[in-house]
Amino acid sequence: IYPFFNTAQLSYYVVFNLCNTADSNAKYRVGWFKIQRQPTNEFAIINDEIGRLELDGAALYDSLLGADANFGNFGRLIVIT
Repeated sequence: IYPFFNTAQLSYYVVFNLCNTADSNAKYRVGWFKIQRQPTNEFAIINDEIGRLELDGAALYDSLLGADANFGNFGRLIVIT
């Protein structure tokens, strides 16, 4: 049903838009340069917990996109103002 979650060998660029409600709703964007997913047993799109999504896999080193102060060559953290 979800090809993204059934294929472990492909690499993906993954972006999350986040809102920190404990810090005056500060907004962030986190981008992971190369992610390799592992197949998951369950992907509950509708659940009782807000903002929870568990993913199994690995963040891979990417020498082409430069180094971020927080995540090095694995990803980037952007503060949205």
